[in-house]
Amino acid sequence: MSAVLRISACATVALAPVEGYLTAVHGQLGKVAPALLTLTWLVTRLRQRRLPRPVPLHAVLAGLAVVLTATAAAHSSGPFTTEYTARWLPFLVVTAVLADVASREVPIRRLMLAAAAGATTAAGGALYSLIAEGAARASGPQSDPNDLAYFLVAAVPLLAALRPRRNADSPRKSTVLVAAGPLRAAEHHRPSPNPTALAAAAPLRGATPPQPNASPAPAPLRSANDSQPSPNPATLTAPAPLRGATPPQPNASPAPAPLRSANDSQPSPNPATLTAPAPLRDATPPQPNASPATRTAPAPPLTAIHPFPSRKAAGIAAVAAGIVLVAGAAATFSRGGALGLAAAGGWLLLRRVLSWRVLAAAGLAVVALGALAFLVARPQFERALGEKSYIAASNVDTRELRWQAAARMLAAHPVLGVGPGGFREHYAAESHNAEVDEQTPVAHDMYLEVAAELGLPGFALFAGVIAVAAVASERTVRLGRGSQRTEAVAIQASLLSVLVTSTFLSEQYYLPLWSLAALAVAGEIRVRREGPGEGSAHAGAARHQ
Repeated sequence: MSAVLRISACATVALAPVEGYLTAVHGQLGKVAPALLTLTWLVTRLRQRRLPRPVPLHAVLAGLAVVLTATAAAHSSGPFTTEYTARWLPFLVVTAVLADVASREVPIRRLMLAAAAGATTAAGGALYSLIAEGAARASGPQSDPNDLAYFLVAAVPLLAALRPRRNADSPRKSTVLVAAGPLRAAEHHRPSPNPTALAAAAPLRGATPPQPNASPAPAPLRSANDSQPSPNPATLTAPAPLRGATPPQPNASPAPAPLRSANDSQPSPNPATLTAPAPLRDATPPQPNASPATRTAPAPPLTAIHPFPSRKAAGIAAVAAGIVLVAGAAATFSRGGALGLAAAGGWLLLRRVLSWRVLAAAGLAVVALGALAFLVARPQFERALGEKSYIAASNVDTRELRWQAAARMLAAHPVLGVGPGGFREHYAAESHNAEVDEQTPVAHDMYLEVAAELGLPGFALFAGVIAVAAVASERTVRLGRGSQRTEAVAIQASLLSVLVTSTFLSEQYYLPLWSLAALAVAGEIRVRREGPGEGSAHAGAARHQ
């Protein structure tokens, strides 16, 4: 059941940008993943008998649901009230579910990867439709190119957290030797100084080196880990010499003075009786024909591992996805998307997650790709630019009309608004039939449309979702370390791009805003529960699987 929960959570986020492709196959296919996620989450929590951890986001979502229900009841006679209420409520439920799942079962990084992968697929489809199929503008799975730009711009900042990063204390060599003995990991790069010296006994700290003419002690010898007397001192394995110790001479006799082990309160009659620890990294394996006196203890198995085998491949994949996303967003010719992308890039620079060199290199790559595409499909690009110029000229007047209409609706109904879908119902009358042919008008401003339909209380709660996400992500930035902080800053940048883009678009019915709020809250829950540090999120996910 937990596997289904993780898969459905990632599928919900990944399939949102390509929902248009799913709807073309079946009208309800795009709703399968969110419904499966909600049902699986409910069954899992009932079996575990564990409720989600209460957070401020739950209170805000519950309040918004109450206001939404109240305004829908007040305008129940509206022709679009039921339809738009049914569009609102699933986002509230999915947001609460994603916040809980991302704080327990599914690592935040995995959900960010799913969102970026889905958006990259949508961008690839849009570029294909523009270049190969001759579409006027790149829209891909979305009916409106501006909506596609919203998804793509929201996904670009997430790649900053998915980019492979080297920790300051991580080894720089690609191969690490891991031992099962006291030395857990060592880089095998130093030459062995002397096999004879390595086979000799290590003098203890503060002990006097053995004298050349001393006679051997007649007392029976005991191993440090064995209570029975050792029949022959020569059969005991000597430890490797400590760093800086003088190696014993070949003809030297054992010292007669009893020595004390650092971990043993009883005197040891002879240094040769001390049990040899695991050989150090420079120790030479025992030779088959070596005498018992010079035979060293067998080395623990050393396993060669490659901790960063796919670092380069992951970096190339992230860069390639970024180029496709930015190129797809540029092909939509969405000015709001361009402003949102610029705001996200500036935030990543300000929080020192990306450098100027990275952004400059990405920009040059996008320009080069655009120039190449322009040379290959010049007629399509010229037609798209001409159409966009015409639409942009008319948008200035029509958007001003819609903003004024939304403001008049809010002024007339400040408490409960005009109800879900009310802007579509009342726009013709409020604009004095300025756009009679427009069948599904939107305000082209998410904030004005939400305020006009839900009233000031509903808008305050809607803004509260954004505020809770912003505060939670900032706390994660301040409390987290390493990947935790990088993920939180990437979520902030993505959320900023969504908010800027939504100033010119009505995007409250699309997932990025809600999923980013859920991830921001989940990040704070994780960092408070598991503490700051690299990999805490992944370790926490493992504990709940």
